[in-house]
Amino acid sequence: MWHQFRRVARKVAGAAGEGLSVIRAQRRTKMVDTSAAAATSKHVEPATRVNAWTQWGTLREIVVGNANNANFPPPHGAMRPYINPEGGSSSMGEDGKITETVGAGAAVEREIGWPVGRKNQATIDAANWQLDNLAAVLSKRGVKVRRPNDYGQIDWSKPIKTPFFDVPNQYCATCPRDIVATIGNVVLEASMSRRDRYFEVQQYRQMIRDVWRGDPGMLWKAAP
Repeated sequence: MWHQFRRVARKVAGAAGEGLSVIRAQRRTKMVDTSAAAATSKHVEPATRVNAWTQWGTLREIVVGNANNANFPPPHGAMRPYINPEGGSSSMGEDGKITETVGAGAAVEREIGWPVGRKNQATIDAANWQLDNLAAVLSKRGVKVRRPNDYGQIDWSKPIKTPFFDVPNQYCATCPRDIVATIGNVVLEASMSRRDRYFEVQQYRQMIRDVWRGDPGMLWKAAP
């Protein structure tokens, strides 16, 4: 009985081995066929658009914002108007220390109030001139420049109202680096503490989507 079982087992093992050999041979044949096809046709790798691991490598592509429809940031829980020591109300002593004029911020708020609403068009035009010039300089140096100008423009004077907060107006889209970070092949949307900038990324969403569609290796994430 035991010898018969061993003979049957050998036959089964032999059949299995032959079957495995056939499979291996088929795989080798397929590999050879694939290699032959590759030799006669040009294989095109998917384009890699997002691959930034440091800030010191060769710059190939960048996003430069614009100041269209810019507004002053409204006061809210994450931001209150204030005069920095480096501002026009400060003075420098002989020891090189900068001191703020006492009560300057309170005086501004009391006498004239902090600016609100849409910024002066001349200021917007001047800011756009600088941003356009930066984009032109980068382009001349061979860097691909993406701009929000190529998409529909958001009216930042519109208010925001959510179940948790509301503000009378928004800000602008001059600083894409504030709201979107690139870490390797990941494009990460920031969660903005300033309520007037909560939906600022919307100006760049279609642009990010276009890059994502052209780069199958890119990951797109939004912080909560």
